[in-house]
Amino acid sequence: MARVEVPLEKYTMTAVFAPSVLKQVAGLPYQYVLWPDWDKQDDQAHYQAALRFYALVADADINLMLFFGNRYNDVFESKFRYGLSFSRNFFTDYEVHVEALFHSGTARDYVNASCVSSGLAALGCAQEQRSPLEKRHLNSSEIYSKVLVGMRRQFADESMLSIEYLFQQDGYNAEQYQMLVNGLDLLRQARREGLPVNRIPGASAFLGGTAQDGNPARFSFEPQRRHYLFATFQKPRIKDDFTAQLVLIANLEDLSTLWSPSVQWSTTEWLTLSLLGFFVDADATTNPGGLP
Repeated sequence: MARVEVPLEKYTMTAVFAPSVLKQVAGLPYQYVLWPDWDKQDDQAHYQAALRFYALVADADINLMLFFGNRYNDVFESKFRYGLSFSRNFFTDYEVHVEALFHSGTARDYVNASCVSSGLAALGCAQEQRSPLEKRHLNSSEIYSKVLVGMRRQFADESMLSIEYLFQQDGYNAEQYQMLVNGLDLLRQARREGLPVNRIPGASAFLGGTAQDGNPARFSFEPQRRHYLFATFQKPRIKDDFTAQLVLIANLEDLSTLWSPSVQWSTTEWLTLSLLGFFVDADATTNPGGLP
């Protein structure tokens, strides 16, 4: 990554260039920007460039951002994106922040309804080598937004409460999400019956895969719907050596939730032990996919 920054008293200008990591082994990257000749998937450069202008205005931190990238962690080509953020403390202990990202089109996969209406329809799509997923709005001129609004409270004993709301315009509505669940059920049933599901275009992306290059992922959250709530409470310095934390992720459209409690124990200056849990609360009849 390359970064150039010009810091002034109340303003800062930053430029960043980040090459995409295309190949890695055991978490160590070794191939950037272009695919190697022995595994060439395309001839395009994969990268992201960003410009940021920061200003301190009336005790508020304001950032304006411009991004330009090509095939950087998604299939967008030569894509501009625009971002902004606002953060300010109120009444000393309350911090309020807003973050937003805008771009034309969306790289989200939408389900092809003709492939998930029934098992027979799914079989027909498989025989015709039609993908159950399609990037329907990839080249749309419509502006899509992602907005995060949050508040953080710091207490006198250094405990912290954070509450945030996420809106993503390209998230699935109820009908689209139900089609996604139907497609997942059909593909999983076909895989259990020994059918060659992996030969269907887009099936691996539909079913989801393991971590790249065998690297284990403790937790991966990819919000699929439009409205989410995040809440975190952290209590540090319990008997000096312990920190307790509780994280809640809630889908506000079907009220499915994920709870993640954790405890950290600083046994010495150089050793910290952690115990974490993940608990999903979702109705399998109304929300078979749970909280993705």
